[in-house]
Amino acid sequence: MRLLYLLFIFLFTVFCSYVILGQEIGSIRKSVEYSFPEKIHKLVLDPLPAGTYSVGAGGYFPTIDSAFNKLSIDGIGGAVTLELIDNLYAAPARQFGFTLNGPIPGAGPNSRVTINLLKIRM
Repeated sequence: MRLLYLLFIFLFTVFCSYVILGQEIGSIRKSVEYSFPEKIHKLVLDPLPAGTYSVGAGGYFPTIDSAFNKLSIDGIGGAVTLELIDNLYAAPARQFGFTLNGPIPGAGPNSRVTINLLKIRM
């Protein structure tokens, strides 16, 4: 009987401690406010307007990589033509070849990206 009484006292003490501790943690949680940012979707910041843009030394885009980055990140606002004005283009050292990450925001059946060689005008 005495063992049963000690077991009861022990379990009662553990239960009360658990309840008191739980209430303290609950009050701590209620006093702290958590703010989570809303899910951010990929924003099209400044799409490249429709038109023809030169790529190469002295062009609108100095490298193919910079043109592809603009298309991948900001997208297009209409049909875009990239004209390659240099004779030779070197891929960035960090990769093999050029990478255009798609889909391009704003691209569609009426808004395409075309890459051409510059036609020499005489």
